[in-house]
Amino acid sequence: MFRKKSITLINESWEKIDANLKLVEIPRKNELIYVEKTKLYYKVINVIHYLNDKHGIFVVVEKYANQKIF
Repeated sequence: MFRKKSITLINESWEKIDANLKLVEIPRKNELIYVEKTKLYYKVINVIHYLNDKHGIFVVVEKYANQKIF
């Protein structure tokens, strides 16, 4: 019922941070994402959808300044 979407994380300079993340929900603006690969939190700046032969999603993020959340 719930399909996982393939999401690419990029920074504000359009440099790839991580690709092909499989998520059920698309992150929203100002949400925090923890990336296991880098062991860092990122704040979502923007979400970009591109529609061609398949639906692709770019999530523009910046490093979260305060890494001690809990």
